[in-house]
Amino acid sequence: MESAKAKLDARGAIVDKAVQLAKDARTLDPAARNEDYIREDMSRIKGDRKIVGWTSQFWDLDGTVLVEFTYERNGEIAGYPFEVNQPAGIVRGVIGDPELEKNMAGESPRRGWLYPPSEVKQPLLVTFNV
Repeated sequence: MESAKAKLDARGAIVDKAVQLAKDARTLDPAARNEDYIREDMSRIKGDRKIVGWTSQFWDLDGTVLVEFTYERNGEIAGYPFEVNQPAGIVRGVIGDPELEKNMAGESPRRGWLYPPSEVKQPLLVTFNV
């Protein structure tokens, strides 16, 4: 029987790999890794902001993880959410995919999109209610 610690270690390894996959993927721009694209985008934001960074949580038991890069600006949390199927190595942007927006919006630590999915056309950035 697998110990609780071994199960936690296995989940941690899945989450760590999912975050790395999200950083390395070219979901936001085919010419740049997501991590580089986000870093460049952050450099263009004027005013005060607090970087929260990369966070993740399990979406289902098959190894799908919700990975987000988030920051706070003017009292609102903004970020880039990704669905990462870690075993398959697939990274999809949540924004612009109506099915993912619907399924994952309630799973975000912010518990809801500021922009209802029906109003979101194809932005690369989404802001969450805190």
